[in-house]
Amino acid sequence: MKTVMRMVGLVQGGSTPIDGMYLMEYDPGRDGTLGGQPITAHILCTQDKSKAMKFESLVELTETWKMTDPRNPVRYDGRPNRPLTAFTIESEACED
Repeated sequence: MKTVMRMVGLVQGGSTPIDGMYLMEYDPGRDGTLGGQPITAHILCTQDKSKAMKFESLVELTETWKMTDPRNPVRYDGRPNRPLTAFTIESEACED
């Protein structure tokens, strides 16, 4: 069965406009906006689970969550620049 990624919230706390929504598009190599504010990755979410990006496995979902920004692959602290890992996520089963 396929899975989808649900955005729970920021790891460090606080709320965002995509809390509780499902990931529909993600591109860490492209700038985007979140709640009208510029962010370093393109993240588009939906409340409609049927429109969410579907993953064949939890491995594929995790690999997407851990994707590195190819424009700036290393953060100032020397760790990988993985924008989506700023969010706590959940996987949910979905229809094909």
